[in-house]
Amino acid sequence: MSLISLEDVWVEKGRISVLRGIWLEVERGEFLLVLGPTGAGKSTLLRVLHMDERPTRGRVLVDGKVAKFREREVALWRRRVGMIFQDFKLLPDRDVLENVAFALYVTGMGEREARRRALEALASVSMAHRRHDMPYVLSGGEQQKVAIARALVHGPELLLADEPTGNLDREAAEDVLQLIERVHREGTAVILATHMWELAGRWPFRKVLLEGGRLREG
Repeated sequence: MSLISLEDVWVEKGRISVLRGIWLEVERGEFLLVLGPTGAGKSTLLRVLHMDERPTRGRVLVDGKVAKFREREVALWRRRVGMIFQDFKLLPDRDVLENVAFALYVTGMGEREARRRALEALASVSMAHRRHDMPYVLSGGEQQKVAIARALVHGPELLLADEPTGNLDREAAEDVLQLIERVHREGTAVILATHMWELAGRWPFRKVLLEGGRLREG
């Protein structure tokens, strides 16, 4: 049984069909690379998989059951999935530790335990020494590492990465890719969406192409 599946999923915004009849199955522990040019619908696809966006048509299935996108159902899914955003989306008025701990506060976890786990997550990406810094003093690569720690702090089964190296220089991008590779080796399923076609040759994993809102196996 797949971890999450999309069946004939369409996302329409006004007269524009952003996603067109998407069929996709994601297995536990797999690494899936979603390739496509800017504007192809990659971010929308990840938002549907994260249950941030409800399809206009079609079905999303989690563990073989049709998702109804009810509030509690979405909240439970969010505890099983982590999201890395291209533009980091760190809270500008909170330090690094609080940015990561905040992902646990929203689940109802107490401050002491949340901060302890956040520090462990930061240590796992070699950012514990920057825990008291504000996001604006960090480099792009450092901000992305903090975003990865936030995505991983609750031990997700699935990690979604939206252009995780798009705003980084080569050295920082390599650090981030190695972190994602390590997460996958440790058993987490990964879906990485990118317009960087050169990444297709980096991994022997499954690849799909998204163009004009349509998906096909690579």
